[in-house]
Amino acid sequence: MSLSSTTVDPVFTPDEAYLASGAASTCLASPRPSCKVNLAEAFVDAIELSPVTPVEKQNDDPERLSAPSAKHRAQKTREKIQFAALCWFVCLEGWNDGSNGPLLPRIQKVYGVGYAVVSLIFVFACLSNVILAERLGFGKNANSVGYVACIKENAEAKMSIFMAVYGAGALASPLVATQFSHLPQWNLHFLTSLGIAISNTIALSVVFRLKPQEECLAEIGIVDVNNSTSEHSHLRQIFVNKDVHFLAAFALLYVGAEVTVGGWIVTFIINARGGGSSSGYISTGFFGGLMVGRLVLIWFNEKIGERLALYIYAVLAIIFELVIWFVPSLVGDAVAVCVIGVLLGPMYPIAVNHARRVLPRWLLTGAIGWIAGVGQAGSAMVPFMVGAIAQKSGIQTLQPIDWDTESYDCVMGVSVPWFASS
Repeated sequence: MSLSSTTVDPVFTPDEAYLASGAASTCLASPRPSCKVNLAEAFVDAIELSPVTPVEKQNDDPERLSAPSAKHRAQKTREKIQFAALCWFVCLEGWNDGSNGPLLPRIQKVYGVGYAVVSLIFVFACLSNVILAERLGFGKNANSVGYVACIKENAEAKMSIFMAVYGAGALASPLVATQFSHLPQWNLHFLTSLGIAISNTIALSVVFRLKPQEECLAEIGIVDVNNSTSEHSHLRQIFVNKDVHFLAAFALLYVGAEVTVGGWIVTFIINARGGGSSSGYISTGFFGGLMVGRLVLIWFNEKIGERLALYIYAVLAIIFELVIWFVPSLVGDAVAVCVIGVLLGPMYPIAVNHARRVLPRWLLTGAIGWIAGVGQAGSAMVPFMVGAIAQKSGIQTLQPIDWDTESYDCVMGVSVPWFASS
């Protein structure tokens, strides 16, 4: 009995069709003789193919991008507001430092005190800022500098702008303080400082709402993750890092020299160079140069490298200190003071930017806070030392002390390890 051949149309479920299709493609790719499995075209119509959206169009889907993009814009706006509030804060710090120069001669005259006693102003200014740092979370150039250093986008430019705003406050203050120093009620100048301080406190309270620094950074998308595997405590890691101590010593001498020149130069010009009642404007020239140097010389730092630029600024500043020391010219000394301000201006932002590059991320805020705090101690130590020595030897000792301080500062700049070890 013979069986007649019949042709049966294959019927597949979608899953079976998928497997059969895979089998067919495998057979076609095989080097062996062609396979007998041949799928009829009839079942292909039973398979429903869903369209696939290209990857490029998936990324352009507005629903996918709207939420992250809106969050990113909100963080950037928040970052700008925080940065503006910190700039207003550091402007107040510059205002306070710039007020000392024009007012010191008047304070000495009114209260009949010598250089040593009046130099205690610098010491108590330092102590008050330490208390503010402990109680309110923002001390002079300590926590605020560390906070700005944590900002990642355009970090170098923002640090220079932040430091330049300090110079702007110190530039404006002697203009006002010099006018008040001629008035019988000269101490009304401090009401102006009080008004700026109150507005500053309101701005910081509204923007940061007394939150810890980590929470404020998280609001702008900066989360500090501790990647350290060391068993030492966070504070111990800071103090065993040699880079931190080199930079702190540099800040001690730099800030001390800066505040000493800005604070004592008016007294030096009046007593040693025969300057008149308008000598307070020389302090304006110094701090104005400080602000200009931090803004204008950004391109120069990037062009030749910050390390070489630091050496050039330090050497030139020492040379112009010698000019003030040995050239008894009122106009020449005033010009030299302005040039020294331009040269000293970029040095501190360069040191802070270097700290951002060589220090571990999780130590950055605390380390820069320590570096700035040591610099703050220099703002009390060096001016007080000048006042104590001038009490016995005269204000002419200002320039030798400044020259020595800037020379040691240059040596510390050379000693700073500019490349982090692996």
